[in-house]
Amino acid sequence: MTTQAIVEIPLNKLMASERNVRRTGGQTIEDLAASIQAHGLLHNLVVSKASKDKYQVIAGSRRFAALTKLAKDKAISKTFGVPCRIIDSEASTESSLAENIIRQNMHPADQFAAFRRLVDEGTGVEEVAARFGVTATTVRQRLKLANVAPRFIELYREEKITLEQLMALAITDDHAAQVNAWDSAQHWQREPHALRSALTESKIDAANDRRVRFVGVEAYKDAGGQIERDLFQPEHEGYLTDAALLDRLTAEKLETLANEVRAEGWKWVEVLPTADYSDLSKYGRIYPVAVPETPKLRAEIEALQAEQEKIEEAHQDADEYPEDVDARLSEIEARIDELNAQSRQYSYEQKGLAGAVVSIENIQRGLVRPEDKRKVQAAKSESNDEDKTGDDNGEEDEVQLSAALVEGLTAHRTAALRAVLATRPDVALVAATHSRALRICYPMEMSYDVGSALSLSSEKGGCSLESHAKNIGSCGTSGARLSDCTPVRRRR
Repeated sequence: MTTQAIVEIPLNKLMASERNVRRTGGQTIEDLAASIQAHGLLHNLVVSKASKDKYQVIAGSRRFAALTKLAKDKAISKTFGVPCRIIDSEASTESSLAENIIRQNMHPADQFAAFRRLVDEGTGVEEVAARFGVTATTVRQRLKLANVAPRFIELYREEKITLEQLMALAITDDHAAQVNAWDSAQHWQREPHALRSALTESKIDAANDRRVRFVGVEAYKDAGGQIERDLFQPEHEGYLTDAALLDRLTAEKLETLANEVRAEGWKWVEVLPTADYSDLSKYGRIYPVAVPETPKLRAEIEALQAEQEKIEEAHQDADEYPEDVDARLSEIEARIDELNAQSRQYSYEQKGLAGAVVSIENIQRGLVRPEDKRKVQAAKSESNDEDKTGDDNGEEDEVQLSAALVEGLTAHRTAALRAVLATRPDVALVAATHSRALRICYPMEMSYDVGSALSLSSEKGGCSLESHAKNIGSCGTSGARLSDCTPVRRRR
């Protein structure tokens, strides 16, 4: 094979060659184009004569493509002089094969170190990114990996640790913490997620901590709080580093809410940041009473219900609602619930006997302390007496049924509904799902028997009705109407 000295050939005199052996890979040229523009063409092309004034590129097709892109972008001229080594056309296939087989790529660890050296020498992250055609985030990721303890960099070079494990260790810059997390874990505990968990156990996960959801990340940052983010998990919200600040902000917001509730006129208001069933079970509870509904309130409810029906009719043949439609229906439902809540309010007398607990999760109103339960009962009795003596409309008193009769009728109705529900597995599935979802999503409310009419039990045999009504097993139940207890729910 005969060769000539390296000469400069105008870019517009070069052309791609069919003799180049590479057929796959190398399609991405943006990073190479940026490098050539910043550093010049560091490696010449290998070409052979194609015609009188044209040369075909045997080796360096990706560099040729990058140069062509720069010319198209007017970063260089079409006649840019490209350094080329000219070879005989007979040896073009062998030369192309040799270039692609013999070369060896740089180890990623060397790239990490090289990027850090550039930044240490004064080159900004954005400038490094521009010169090598990568994003600034990519540069920061490589700098983060370069800052992992040298011991792990060497293990990575020796292929005794994976890149994913290295990225997990890079969540902190503390080399001692990295070493401790690695050495204190068994081999099977060195999965990336386990290492990441070990290194962040003293920090506050912004995605899962309810104090963060209550206060808000922005409020924490506005107060001077710092957040550490995992560069290799861009979708993660990060980790809060100042637990004391978060606790202070939580306490302040709880106290602000408590003052607003106190202004409502309750006898007492208590702040319990993490109130659960055990905290609330000692209280009794009273519920708001109905108040006259204003024409304006009724008009708005009816308008919303009409809009809801119109939307549902327009999409009755669809398997699911479009995202914007579903969002609007959710808004309508929330507003109707809000308006309906306005038709039931706590009276002045009730507030004088009960109180409220303010927690991170919610505000529980209408709670009665043990020492006030007798007063509440006395108030109810007095109110009932007033209702009986103050009835001047001439109507007869409502017929009072005995407790035994009510219990028996209720048992028979329950048996009938059970029988009909057993014939409708589709409705049974919805009812069961609704009941379980309420208990999972609203555990405190469910502790007061609020929510679903369906009671589920894992005990063998379920709830027996025989003790509530005689001969209930021999009664026919085919006439029961399922609509008596099953609400109609729209699809979501």
